[in-house]
Amino acid sequence: MVLAAFSVIQFFFFLLTDSCPRSIVEEYNVTEVCYPKYSESCEDKTLMYLPKWKQLPSDVSPSLFNTLCPKPWRYQSSDDMGNLQKISPRAVYGGGGYVADLGYDLQTAMRVVEQLSANNWVDRRARVAIVEFGIFNSNMNILAVANYFFEFLPTGGVFSYVQVEMLELYGTESSFLQLVLLCRLLFIMLIAAYCVIEIVKMWRQRRSYFRNVWNWLALVLIVTSMTAVVSHIVREKTARDTVKELQKNLYATVSFHKASSLLDIETAFLSVVIFLATIKLLSLLRFSKQIIFLSIVVRLAGKYLASFSFVFIVIFCSFATSGMLAFGALVESYSSFLRVCVSQFEFLLGKAVPNFQMAKVDPLLAFMFSSLYICSMTLFFLNVFI
Repeated sequence: MVLAAFSVIQFFFFLLTDSCPRSIVEEYNVTEVCYPKYSESCEDKTLMYLPKWKQLPSDVSPSLFNTLCPKPWRYQSSDDMGNLQKISPRAVYGGGGYVADLGYDLQTAMRVVEQLSANNWVDRRARVAIVEFGIFNSNMNILAVANYFFEFLPTGGVFSYVQVEMLELYGTESSFLQLVLLCRLLFIMLIAAYCVIEIVKMWRQRRSYFRNVWNWLALVLIVTSMTAVVSHIVREKTARDTVKELQKNLYATVSFHKASSLLDIETAFLSVVIFLATIKLLSLLRFSKQIIFLSIVVRLAGKYLASFSFVFIVIFCSFATSGMLAFGALVESYSSFLRVCVSQFEFLLGKAVPNFQMAKVDPLLAFMFSSLYICSMTLFFLNVFI
């Protein structure tokens, strides 16, 4: 296989810097400078530097840039690298930066890192260093692209974050693949048939068609289904084009970010399709006597459930803010209020509480916090049902 070499780890190193001009610091011999947090508007996009971030002499000919400026000190835009914006829990970074290719083996990577460290590549102006590597497993037909974020705060602290994305590159001639292709074809045929049915229904009912909520639900279902199909086709083509580019030069810097982003879009639309299809399926249960009886009970108990909901929100937000203060610095699930809310709902649905990570802060505090949260929520919902 042409991509066999790509099964070895491949590293890329991205550096984004603040836009405070280095010439000002050097000209006025300023040693103590306050640098703000990262924003794309103040990103340093100087095309070339000399090692140790020295400015190029003004009398240097542009033809000598490639020999004077090593690649780690050359700025590359997101279009040059084929990157999209990189998102971490603390910031959204542009796709460009200063790139150092660490090669395909550990010895080469260590040698490049030592050289970068000796030339002060990561300095006080650095706001994030992103280590990216991709591993292609030809047996499993899976490409894993991992991004390790090391974010430098203006106050001097460093936060780490890991993002791993999985992507299938090739199809295999197997019966399972034929079944998947058959299901995809059946899905497209069902969408087309459902679209024709709704068009006929719309033509017959005219304006009254748009007065029914379920008809709007059907239209949204058709649109999201078509969007998922289109994004799947575009994602397959983007992945194949990227693979062809890599096959031309195995040592070239290629990016699968667009393909992985299209995969996320496809997954999001498919999730909406499954949700809407489930709602339409559950709508058939409204003819059941038990469901009718339950809806009447919920309608009569509305004001009591509203008062319970207020108490639930107070308790839930109290645990969320307490968890952020206690574990937000080390535990990703408690790094932001939105992540805390999502994580605590997942804990209620049965997901394991990250006690091991929380124990790094304080084992006793982690045990008491998680136990008190689960017990409080259990007692609260027992009271609701009683």
